[in-house]
Amino acid sequence: MPTSLDADKFVDEIYPEEMRKAGHVVFRRSAIRKLFDLEIHGAFPKCYHVSRYFAPMCFSDLCANYENHLAHSELNQSTIRTKIINAKKFLTFVADNNLNCITQLKQHHVYAYISVIDSVTSMAKSAVLFFLRGFMRYLVDNHSADNSLSKIFPVILVNHSESLPSVYNSDEIAKVVAAINETGECACRDRAVIMLALQLGIRAGDIRNLKFDNIDWRLKTITLIQEKTKKVLQLPLPDECFFALLDYLKNERPHCDSEHIFVRSRIPYQAYSSSNAFYYIISGCFTRAGVDTSNKHKGLHSLRHSSAVNLLFNDTPYPVISGILGHDSTNTTKRYLRMDVKHLRQLALEVPYVC
Repeated sequence: MPTSLDADKFVDEIYPEEMRKAGHVVFRRSAIRKLFDLEIHGAFPKCYHVSRYFAPMCFSDLCANYENHLAHSELNQSTIRTKIINAKKFLTFVADNNLNCITQLKQHHVYAYISVIDSVTSMAKSAVLFFLRGFMRYLVDNHSADNSLSKIFPVILVNHSESLPSVYNSDEIAKVVAAINETGECACRDRAVIMLALQLGIRAGDIRNLKFDNIDWRLKTITLIQEKTKKVLQLPLPDECFFALLDYLKNERPHCDSEHIFVRSRIPYQAYSSSNAFYYIISGCFTRAGVDTSNKHKGLHSLRHSSAVNLLFNDTPYPVISGILGHDSTNTTKRYLRMDVKHLRQLALEVPYVC
């Protein structure tokens, strides 16, 4: 019986390592995975809305208990979904290595799993390691796993104020906007998404969840409940966003009954289940624009950061910026002070003269 990892092994045997992240190879890997799912489970997972990851039979009760545990937490639903997927991936790996009882789990099994994910990006790997630390503690506390597993990933204290947000100046942003592929398949959608992130600083998740009821076309306002903070956010709709949305709705959006504004461009026409779909929109624009993204993020959130800093450059008061970004407090907005070189320069102290 094939396993969920055999699809990746099959592709890795065909393509050299330098080609495995190419678009056509990623597409074929996905198609092969679906064929393996059909062989293993007798059915295809539904596109985008049902995870293609299945819990091994020997750990089905454990997965159900973990999902129930997360359901009673205060975590965001998207975070819960990600944790469940990571748990199923890890338990599938464990089951594929002939371990069918969690009390048999040892540190070397965890290290072996980590070695399998070495090919992913450093950011993706750090997210998996963060998940594993919490999941190991859950297994020890609730499923009598080996106590040593709870200490396998020590907590590393990090001062978040030491890291700078990824920000691009107005010239770089102009190049990115100009790089929107007007001849592309979804040019109108791409422009509308980028304008909402750039002009209004809306998070990718909130753009994905945007519905027709959220927009007052007569008053040109947009009102939504933020996915992250659960706070109501109301903003004026600038002309750039207003006309970009109209262009998408009139000329490009597929005809469907979805209440969401942004839907998949191919069948099935339904709302995106993940904000990652928008990452490829903006990252492609950065690439075509030739903007240097070294040591920086290049997703929609970087446009949100850039919007905040550019508002600071234009002497916009903190309460106004906090309101636009949907921050609960101006203290959150002050993290952008470190990037406001224009005003920080005025506060620079003279270097003392030493004979």
